[in-house]
Amino acid sequence: MTMITYADGSEVRVGDAVSLAHGVHTGKVLHVIESAHDVQAWNVGVPGVMIDTSFGGWVFYRKDSLTDEDEIVFVSRTAA
Repeated sequence: MTMITYADGSEVRVGDAVSLAHGVHTGKVLHVIESAHDVQAWNVGVPGVMIDTSFGGWVFYRKDSLTDEDEIVFVSRTAA
């Protein structure tokens, strides 16, 4: 299993605040779906992240969509 990361290489974690769509929207990471079991349980087909977005509720983003430096940008992390 490989870790899911933002374009800058930092790890995506549940609770992260993110900027979406070139800063137009905001969101919060609800689930990181990376294991084969999680992919099957969520019925998403590929690894990725589920984000609660300011524009449409829960939206699934494929792992490969995190490579675009402006699409999903890490903003802050909640303390553990």
